[in-house]
Amino acid sequence: MSNGAWATLGAVAAVAAAGLVRRGGANRRAPKIKAGDRVAYNPRYVERSPIGPQTKANLLAYRGTVIASSGALVNVRWDGVEDFQTYGYPNEVVLEAQATKASAKPEYRLPESDDDMVLADRGKVLLTSRGPVPIKQIGKGMFSTIHRDLNDPSRVFAFVSEGAYEKEILADAHRSLPKNPHIPAVERFGTLTDGRMVYAMPFYVAPYRKDNAKASDHAAFNKIRACISKTYARPKQRPYQTTERMVECVEQAGVPDAILEAVQELRDASANYGDSFGMEFSPRNVATDADGNLVLLDLLYDKDLVLRKRQAKRGPRGW
Repeated sequence: MSNGAWATLGAVAAVAAAGLVRRGGANRRAPKIKAGDRVAYNPRYVERSPIGPQTKANLLAYRGTVIASSGALVNVRWDGVEDFQTYGYPNEVVLEAQATKASAKPEYRLPESDDDMVLADRGKVLLTSRGPVPIKQIGKGMFSTIHRDLNDPSRVFAFVSEGAYEKEILADAHRSLPKNPHIPAVERFGTLTDGRMVYAMPFYVAPYRKDNAKASDHAAFNKIRACISKTYARPKQRPYQTTERMVECVEQAGVPDAILEAVQELRDASANYGDSFGMEFSPRNVATDADGNLVLLDLLYDKDLVLRKRQAKRGPRGW
């Protein structure tokens, strides 16, 4: 059989190995593979140990015969004269019948509402009322984790702790100015049963890099960063008052109208949630979209909530 055909065999579904063999010692023996059996690579083995000259999987590459193909699973008949055993966990090759059974998609019990969503498969699947969504964590903040939708890589989800309203503010700002590309298109998606809020948004490129941005937007980035970095909190002033002075500086800096409008809208939207929201502007909390627009992804933070979080970590004595 050709090397190209055999290479296809290594692409069997990642779940194919689940439950195929019993866990145990390193040399636990698997069922004997006999001449004429249909076999397939164990994908877990291939992930951990690339196929080499001495592996039984490689032996099949030279002496097996492809007899059927269904999607990613390729069935191979073992044409060797002698029988052989596979050892260790996971085994190099498995019987095709076992692989087919194990590779069937798991059945999940879906929630009736997106306000009762749960995570399955150790946090790798988000169960929604419309079906399971495979996800992968790509980021983490103090009060949220970011996960990419593996079915639709252009979308991400943010799982936000109770009491943190930064993403809700972004959703409000987006509803107010839906056509402004500098406000992230955040939308409320639902709630997990553990109380965390779930928001959906497009996948933006972060952290910010000059090469990803339009020239005019990069110039605005530098002007905003200069304004915010030189505007300090004053004694007895609340964070919102400092934010007001930051925005006044941006207004005088000569940034494009759409970016200025976005900054002003975020300030106004945050005021609806109290006077504890400040602005932080750095490459790690802004991004760009596919068109090179500057996106104010995490411009706002709740200073009071951050202080409470840090105090809780230090403990009652402030250590």
